[in-house]
Amino acid sequence: MFMVNKKRAFNPEALRKFPFFASFSMDQLKEISENAPKISLKTNTVVFRQGERSVTMYLILKGGVKIEREDEEGEIFSGGQLSEYQVFGELAMLSKEPRQVTVTTIKDTELLAIDRSMMLDIIRKSDPKEILEIFSVLSDQIRAANDREFKDMLSRRTLEAQMEVEKQRALTQMVAGVAHEINTPLGIINTAVSIMARELAAPVEVTT
Repeated sequence: MFMVNKKRAFNPEALRKFPFFASFSMDQLKEISENAPKISLKTNTVVFRQGERSVTMYLILKGGVKIEREDEEGEIFSGGQLSEYQVFGELAMLSKEPRQVTVTTIKDTELLAIDRSMMLDIIRKSDPKEILEIFSVLSDQIRAANDREFKDMLSRRTLEAQMEVEKQRALTQMVAGVAHEINTPLGIINTAVSIMARELAAPVEVTT
């Protein structure tokens, strides 16, 4: 269970350290700092799991998390790590789609949680220029997430290709070794058979 810190002592200026909030106005930052709860988590605590539904994004104030994804065959792949002044969960918060990854703390971590209703309320009260800035930031986040996904997929495919090459190389060496073991005695046998065949074909001298 998460430990929620209800103290509202978070400095809104500190949000400027997060690239995600670089374009937010001071009023927007104040609203976040006054309403978003802090969450304290111990090492190896799961923040959320792949497939879960959640409408909350998280800002890492202290500590760090690891990102993992499970494929259809149950194999787990690493999606890297995030540390202070990075955010996660923002895309699922806005789309309300199931979480695509599992996020787990790698050390004692402090998060700031922002839910969908708070973010939508901020957007509603923003002027058109601020709204465009917010969605520009979201587009960058999506692009970065796609880049990470592509790199992860490329890394997996490269590893699979390398493993296949090694498997084929090992198989070739094994076949060559077996062929050597087979061919050596077979060569001797073939030679012996040829000699015997010539001798049997030779005319037999009959002595009287």
